[in-house]
Amino acid sequence: MEIIPKIIYLSTRILHVREGGKYALVPEDITALTPYYGEKITEFLVLEPPSAGSIRSLPTHESVPLVRSFSPKQLNESRIVYIHDGSEKLSDHFVIVAKVGSEESAPAQIDVSVTGVDDESPSYDGPREILVWEGGATILGRDHLASSDVDSAPDKIRYSLIPPGPACGYLALASRPKNQLSSFTQSQIYSSDVIFHHSMNVSCHLLFSLTDGQSRPVQHSVDIKSQRLRVVLQRNNVLHVFPMMQQSVTVQHLLSSTNDRSYRRSVLYSITRPPRLGRLLLETEDGTTIPVSNFTQAHLNESLIIYEHSESFNDLSVRDSFEFKVTSEGAEPVLRQQFAIEISVTTMSSGGFEKYLGLKPVQVEEGGAVKITKEALNVGSLLSFINNHRGTQYHLPFNLKVQITLLPRHGFLTVERTQIDVSSVLTREFIERGSVVYHHDHSDTLLDFIGFSIYLEKGHKTDSLLYNGSITVNILPVNDQPFRLLTLSPLLEVVQGQSSLITNKILHTEDPDTPPEELVYDIVTAPQFGRLVFTENMAMSILQFTQEDIDKKRVAYVNDGTLNLTQFYFKVSDGKFDAQLRAFNIVVKELTLNLVNKSDIILRQGSTMSLITNKTLGGITNGQRKYIFFNITREPNFGKIFLRDSPILTFGQANIDKNEVFYLQTNLTASMDALEIIPWLREITLPPVVYHVRVLPLVSVNSVDVTIGERVQLSLDNIDSSELAAVSKSNPTYRIIRKPKFGRIRKTIPEKRMKRQVKDKEVTVFTHEDVRNGFIFYIPKKSRSCACLKR
Repeated sequence: MEIIPKIIYLSTRILHVREGGKYALVPEDITALTPYYGEKITEFLVLEPPSAGSIRSLPTHESVPLVRSFSPKQLNESRIVYIHDGSEKLSDHFVIVAKVGSEESAPAQIDVSVTGVDDESPSYDGPREILVWEGGATILGRDHLASSDVDSAPDKIRYSLIPPGPACGYLALASRPKNQLSSFTQSQIYSSDVIFHHSMNVSCHLLFSLTDGQSRPVQHSVDIKSQRLRVVLQRNNVLHVFPMMQQSVTVQHLLSSTNDRSYRRSVLYSITRPPRLGRLLLETEDGTTIPVSNFTQAHLNESLIIYEHSESFNDLSVRDSFEFKVTSEGAEPVLRQQFAIEISVTTMSSGGFEKYLGLKPVQVEEGGAVKITKEALNVGSLLSFINNHRGTQYHLPFNLKVQITLLPRHGFLTVERTQIDVSSVLTREFIERGSVVYHHDHSDTLLDFIGFSIYLEKGHKTDSLLYNGSITVNILPVNDQPFRLLTLSPLLEVVQGQSSLITNKILHTEDPDTPPEELVYDIVTAPQFGRLVFTENMAMSILQFTQEDIDKKRVAYVNDGTLNLTQFYFKVSDGKFDAQLRAFNIVVKELTLNLVNKSDIILRQGSTMSLITNKTLGGITNGQRKYIFFNITREPNFGKIFLRDSPILTFGQANIDKNEVFYLQTNLTASMDALEIIPWLREITLPPVVYHVRVLPLVSVNSVDVTIGERVQLSLDNIDSSELAAVSKSNPTYRIIRKPKFGRIRKTIPEKRMKRQVKDKEVTVFTHEDVRNGFIFYIPKKSRSCACLKR
């Protein structure tokens, strides 16, 4: 019995085709995995067409439409053809399904393998100008010569030099730099195998032909220009050496490089004058050292160069040096450089003198005593180091002495039970026997210091100062003094419905031997009205806090809105002495609100927006200013009040203070507007206030002096709307709403401006340009009045 699967699966073969060629599909390329379905397939559908070709039916030409489906008969007759589009893409695929009645098979992918054809020529993609190092060798990379070919590998792209070659040098392989090169590949360029040796002229041309072995060679030309190679001394720092010791000279002391950023060139340091108090050594691979008179930057980078001090000297410090020059092949040398070496006993390895002295803080209980041991001042360890590295001229060991430079402020020192003073000397033996003792004076202090200096004793010579330092004394407090409540009748004033901090000016307890965080207040009876809170969580009541909380302004009282006097009882303690019980009284002030600033909202003509500031609208309160709000009970007729980007009917004083509220005019013909506002703060509501909006005209008007019987030309000195004209980009119009009593306004245009004569006439309307051009006149009536004023 044959088991027939529910899903129809297809088996496909890879199609092989040449670049730009065709392949006719045969039945073996697409078969049903289950023979049962093989003869029942009625049609093949192309779900996903190929991307680098097409599927067509015979006869194949461009007029034949693309195949979206085909029958088993077309497949059996090899009439379905895959045609490659000739691109350089060497793989392709398409997806089909088979139909059996109303059912479809699972999608099957048919892969296409394309055999490439070398039919493309290489193209030169590199720069037309190459920079090389004058008189030196330059490695040619892809930044110098670059060619590509879509169907050829880099090792097939060949450069062939056209004789006689470049006039300013020659090309060679890096492995054979003396042999001139006549041809090379792009692959060798990528591998940095080709170098150019610059020799004579500053610049020249490089002529070469380019081919992939199949295409016809194409000639190209590249300009070669030279630049001077320089070596730069970037770092020359002092070397610090302990006497008779060796110290590495590293890249932190000497650093040089060339201006060739594409290749790390060898840099050589040559010693022209050796050091006089020591010598330079090179550490070899087996760890031994050999004297050197020159070394490279690579040696410095690997810390292989060592300066060894070998000559004795009388003082504790001396300077040495050596002179050198820096060179690199093809570059101008850096001459007459000096490297400084400082030799001193104060030059220590990492950690300095502290590494040997220890200087561990000592700890003592308040009023007690403690020995100063070598954990706090290890003179012996420092002495051993100095003696192990002393100069060869010192035949006897050194000795150290410790001199007290600063006495402790909260105690005193004894040596073998005798109190000592400043300048007293402590020996290593005193310290190691435990004979040096610090005595605390029982004061309520937590820290003390002992200052000292260390000297190197040199017999009949003056002692040398080596170190100044101090020993830290940590004092463990003893709670032996009672605390003291400084504010015996604490009182807090708070505004109705507001909060107020309880500061250390209101509630303060001090204790000379107890820190503020251990002085604890416990609430015995909470306030009847309101609550105590921490400022970081105002919603939660508290029943305990510390003096530290008060000092850091973390404790507050929040009023619940009542005006009644209230109080709470607390007890305070340092944890040892008896607690004190006290009452804390709270006085509640009535919340007030007043409107102090009320002025018109000024809108400049030509503008549609005016900012409402706290000088225009401002309220004051003994509460929190941020809770003052304003309700608009009557909106303006010709505009809107905006908060940032949105029209609003309610805004706060905080919004005004932040310059977030403004009036926006919507009817540009209106010259006045008004709105009604009610200020309020919590339960306080003030009477309605009317605010007027005025448009400030951008017109300047001045008086006109008139002589009877003479006409007066009106100018911009009398009436000027230039600013309005600039803002509105228009010609403003004046309309006379009340005529002058003692004269007339007439407009006159001279004949030379008109094609025909125009008589002057009386007008009630004229423009800014009329005034600017001198067309407007005031004609006084025949009257005894000597002057009149016209606006």
